[in-house]
Amino acid sequence: MSTPSPSTIYLRKLAACLDCLNREELDRGIELVREAWREGRQIITLGNGGSAMSALHFVTDWNKMTHLATGKPFRGRTLLDNIGMITAYGNDLSYADIFAEQIKNIAVPGDLVIAISGSGNSENVIRAVIAANELGCQTLGLCGFSGGRLKTIAKHTIWVNAQDMQLCEDAHAIFGHMVMKSLCCPGQLIEENSARVAAKPNTRNPLASVQLVTGGAGFVGTRLVNALIERGCEVVVLDNLVRGNRAHLNAAIQSGRCIFVETNCSDLDSFRSAVADALAGRKAGAIWHLAANSDIPAGVADPQIDLRDTFLTTFNALQVMKQFRIPDFHFASSSAVYGDLGNVEIGEESGPYRPISNYGAMKLASEGQISAAFEDHAGKASIFRFPNVVGSPATHGAIYDFVNKLKADPSRLPVLGNGTQQKVYLHVSDLISAMLFIAESGPEKINTYNIGPHDAGVTVRFIAECVRDAVSPAAKTIYGEGERGWVGDVPRFRYATTRLTKLGWTPSMSSADAVRAAVRDIAKAN
Repeated sequence: MSTPSPSTIYLRKLAACLDCLNREELDRGIELVREAWREGRQIITLGNGGSAMSALHFVTDWNKMTHLATGKPFRGRTLLDNIGMITAYGNDLSYADIFAEQIKNIAVPGDLVIAISGSGNSENVIRAVIAANELGCQTLGLCGFSGGRLKTIAKHTIWVNAQDMQLCEDAHAIFGHMVMKSLCCPGQLIEENSARVAAKPNTRNPLASVQLVTGGAGFVGTRLVNALIERGCEVVVLDNLVRGNRAHLNAAIQSGRCIFVETNCSDLDSFRSAVADALAGRKAGAIWHLAANSDIPAGVADPQIDLRDTFLTTFNALQVMKQFRIPDFHFASSSAVYGDLGNVEIGEESGPYRPISNYGAMKLASEGQISAAFEDHAGKASIFRFPNVVGSPATHGAIYDFVNKLKADPSRLPVLGNGTQQKVYLHVSDLISAMLFIAESGPEKINTYNIGPHDAGVTVRFIAECVRDAVSPAAKTIYGEGERGWVGDVPRFRYATTRLTKLGWTPSMSSADAVRAAVRDIAKAN
């Protein structure tokens, strides 16, 4: 059998990609443009790179062809054609602000802002959509890959479920042509029922069925639950509420797509009973296992804590997975499994693994138990090695502690250690985006990935100063001695995230940006 030509291979991939597009999303996008045009409102487009060219292409086609065909003006404009404006904002503020500042200047309530980003994570696109939403504009996000933050914050989205930038850009361009044809010559889009082609069945969607989330009332868990619901999933949350807060799930529960069960996952009988009652005969597609001890110093003082709350909860979750024939298992692991490797850039294969905290040791033991469990299990596992994660609703961590210390005593901020500890920090929104992306796109039976920003991190001193400036600028910062904040603390580490980058995911924020955003959110919430 001859090998298909490059053009044949590409066109087959494109055809499969287009067959999987959500027709309702496309039709709603077309209607949004039509409504704005009929009402004489602005249609504003923006994007970067290839997406910038699509944004320009849209406005060119729509302005010219619609007016020629109908005589009615089309008020399309792009934020990409004034080089002076772009470079002025980029130079005087930042490249991340080049679109948002223009939106604030020209957009009015009711305008339609079409933001295009293949990854869905371009910071300047995200800021523009946030600005447009705040002004009362309609926002339509065109994205690909996992959808990124754009899929979450835009009021309407057209998501191309492809892990290939060129296929995403092709699909976005086709949407632009659909709009032009619909406005200028709608008769050409009418198909006879007999000529319709049935869409090809999609491959198994790992997020299509009920999702179980242990520790789902915690900091990361509540954000994950909301993201799963936004993707159309039904979610069962299991949490003992030691650190979690049921109130953080109120909106999810009120949506009718989330069931909350208070249970102790370290008690296998209670865990099994809770899952059986919540599923009530339904099939679950995955367990997202986030339940664990998050107080590392407490685990150092009492090793039983991590044995019970970090390892045994994992062991039991795997037993539940097998009993209820749940195919996929997604595990929140940690950089703590590596131990203290100094200034070495840590990749997934770095070693030897010598954790220096009981928490890290039990996370590493959990990874080993997952490997053993999947030797005779047909599904797929994801092992997410978290860095330091920041954001809200925070329940612990340096920023949370610093904010609360200054609220209690605005005059002084005591800091554990001398402030030179340097680590990478990831915003929780980026973490959730990466987790969903790996769950959907990981090619192996067991997919282990470091998740983190592409930088060397920031110091504890930087974090303390950010919190002080936001909460109590006149406070005196008092540093301790030594570079370790507590026994089991890794004073510095750098992550290698090349493997995840090659898979197709990149973060939207640096460590410094993530810390600043988290400080704003946590200071406001507390």
